[in-house]
Amino acid sequence: MTISTKFDFSNTDNKVHKTYDELLLPRIFLPLAEILLKHADIKSGNHVLDVACGPGTVSRLAALETGAKGRVLGLDISSSMLEVAKGKPPVAESAEIEFEESPASPLNIPDNTFDISLCQQGLQFFPDRVQALKEMVRVTRPGGKIIIAVWGPLESCTIFHKLYQAMSESIPEEIADLLHAPFSLHNKEEIKNLAYCTGIENHQIETVTLPLVFEQGIKQAIRVLEATPFYPQIRELDPTVQEKLSFALNGKLEPLLQEGKVHGQMVSRIISIMN
Repeated sequence: MTISTKFDFSNTDNKVHKTYDELLLPRIFLPLAEILLKHADIKSGNHVLDVACGPGTVSRLAALETGAKGRVLGLDISSSMLEVAKGKPPVAESAEIEFEESPASPLNIPDNTFDISLCQQGLQFFPDRVQALKEMVRVTRPGGKIIIAVWGPLESCTIFHKLYQAMSESIPEEIADLLHAPFSLHNKEEIKNLAYCTGIENHQIETVTLPLVFEQGIKQAIRVLEATPFYPQIRELDPTVQEKLSFALNGKLEPLLQEGKVHGQMVSRIISIMN
């Protein structure tokens, strides 16, 4: 089992998912979803697939763009994440969203079903990236689009890099290294090779940078760890180790503090595939 597949939300408790939704969604995943949707250029009435939909951020935006005549299907392997997604109120004048529990491959979907397939920050975690990408291509109609976002290098995502540095200095390596998982598919050549292995030729890779600000300061930034699948492992650590981690986190994040706010950035690769 790789580090990426160990970063798994399917067995975490609801507190982790709610913190993810409350803390990370508005500051990271919603702004990135808006960029993803611009690349998708969804039209009224389109049928849209959202793979690894999580709490439904991309699905909800897509449903608004495709409108009441369209269709949106959100898939995720985590039933808890899907509960969060299903618990959100419907958006007026948008397509009805179906949420289903499913791995990225195989997909129980007929060929050429969707106009657009989307995947925001999921591909790097899939056990078989090639097969997952092949499945997205298979279920997307000829002339359709597949738009995928994966994070850039950990070192370029400032706040997460500081969190990792603090963790690597204070807690067991096997836990700290799990924070590499979200950033494990950042290399452009690796992405190009993945496309080549899938048989995809018509694709583009764009790098985008987004600001990330925690307006309530260091304590709020540290709560990012509460929104990770390995947070339960941190809670089980000896109190003295947790105290050492807290000290390290404060020390690493302090240089990013400006007027009481923690400032950083997130870098993402946007992969656009024409089917």
